[in-house]
Amino acid sequence: MLTIQFLCPLPNGLHARPAWELKEQCSQWQSEVVFINHRQNARADAKSSLALIGTGTLFNDSCSLTITGRNEEQARRALEEYLQHRFIDSDSVQPTPAELAAHPLPRSLIRLNPDLL
Repeated sequence: MLTIQFLCPLPNGLHARPAWELKEQCSQWQSEVVFINHRQNARADAKSSLALIGTGTLFNDSCSLTITGRNEEQARRALEEYLQHRFIDSDSVQPTPAELAAHPLPRSLIRLNPDLL
């Protein structure tokens, strides 16, 4: 059994979108992955979005993932990388350049000469 300790970096807590993304990452592995919110003392199957949401995880909660199974070492490395570098990005959806071009701003806003991000 391997463990990854982390603080929840999500400003809005673990809600539907980041829970789904975390579930997708954990579902790639044959190993059992359990999410633990230490503040709430809540455990959840990390391969279930609803179970993850049910842990009531908030910003800066102390959390961990425990990984048990055949490919636990590979899963630990991949999930640790995901939690450190990409998990926080799952809290918001950034529009792609194609989406921005497909939905131009109304004329009233274009006249203000905004800087688009």
